[in-house]
Amino acid sequence: MKLYGRTEELGLLSEAMQRKPNLVLVRGRRRVGKTTLITHAMPPGGVYLYVDQKKTEAGLLEEFETVLRRELGLPDYVRIQDWGQLYDLMFSHDRTFAIDEFQRLRAVSQSAIMQLQNKWDTKGQGSKTCLVLSGSNVGMMKKIFIEAGAPLFRRARHDLALKPLSFGECRRMMADLGVSDVTEQARLYAIFGGIPFYYALLEGARIGTWKDALKEAVLNPLSPLKNEVRDTMVESFGKDHPSYYAIISAIALGKTTKKEIADFSGIKESSLSPYLYDLENLVDVISYEVPVTEPKKWRTRRGRFVLKDNFFRFWFRYIFRNMSYFEEEEYGYLQDAVSEDMNSFMGPAFEAISREFLLVMDKQKKLPFKISEIGRWWSRKGDEVDWVIKCQSTDTIALVECKWSEKADSEKILGELMAREKLVEHKRKKVVYVIIARGFKSKTDGALCFDMEDISKSLGGL
Repeated sequence: MKLYGRTEELGLLSEAMQRKPNLVLVRGRRRVGKTTLITHAMPPGGVYLYVDQKKTEAGLLEEFETVLRRELGLPDYVRIQDWGQLYDLMFSHDRTFAIDEFQRLRAVSQSAIMQLQNKWDTKGQGSKTCLVLSGSNVGMMKKIFIEAGAPLFRRARHDLALKPLSFGECRRMMADLGVSDVTEQARLYAIFGGIPFYYALLEGARIGTWKDALKEAVLNPLSPLKNEVRDTMVESFGKDHPSYYAIISAIALGKTTKKEIADFSGIKESSLSPYLYDLENLVDVISYEVPVTEPKKWRTRRGRFVLKDNFFRFWFRYIFRNMSYFEEEEYGYLQDAVSEDMNSFMGPAFEAISREFLLVMDKQKKLPFKISEIGRWWSRKGDEVDWVIKCQSTDTIALVECKWSEKADSEKILGELMAREKLVEHKRKKVVYVIIARGFKSKTDGALCFDMEDISKSLGGL
């Protein structure tokens, strides 16, 4: 698979592979592109091994023996009969070795990981070997590497956690699929988010619009993403996945506080924090937000949990709520439901795209202010501002409204923003108003107005 984006990650991983001895951890959710990144970063002579949990221990060792014999030019009499011998062989060579889906070894062999701990401590740290270990099962990777007392706790010198790609990074993938219009790209991104594999599924298909892509990947009898949400939870959290699934279901249905999530999921409120931490920081499908103007964000009770992953939002909004139609393969009904609701669904995704756009514009020094912090704002009464920007200048604040509208009324939107500004808790003398829309009837002089053409030019203009 072609590598898109990941320029920084590729550089970091390539550099880490040159340092020997070294133990490198690459982790991230299913489909995020770990294998593609590793194979592109691998230096000449690097050896890639994949853990297939369907194989027996003997079968897996036999496969690894075959790969190592070929890649290392070993004589036929070399045999690998246990994991200790495998690691001894690796640590006797000046090479980079990658073991993909490493956490699956726990299911294949009880001793494989403990033997690695022993061999790394006694031989690996004195070798000329770089060992790269990657995994998708977040819960298992924590138990192997991250938690205190884990077998390989603090052994990894580098820990690279892959996040989904940004909209700007995904645009090249969409262009290669034949979708070059930025508005159509935004719709695709709203559904599939920044997971490279989802776009790879569309290669070779005739897609010109988001509807074509949806039909190809989700709404057909052979849909490759039919069980994606469930499979992602199983891959990430193993036997604990039902609890995580219940929590995501609660958030998707508008339960935004710990108490609401606990009541819906049946998990005690006092026990929620570890689950929420994993979903936010390790799998990156939810986020915890507090109003950006809160002076003590770590203490406020005004925070809320939101579902940030685009495909999860799509799936819970249209499939989860209509599972009977989905299982009965009433795809025409679901396609119509999505089509009728698409403009409404675009809201959160367009806000995220707009935030990305503003941060890139700030980096390019194309804004009349310097961003020091950007976040959402809302009041207890329900008033909201999409983005409030704290500027480097202590005298300036910027209020941003995002509208997925082709003919946005900038004068009306400006009036609404000015009214809400009086409710925002700030002490700045100067207020800048920003309106970002799909398109405008006309642009007012009272605000900075940006449309999709501006976004296209700034975010990886093609």
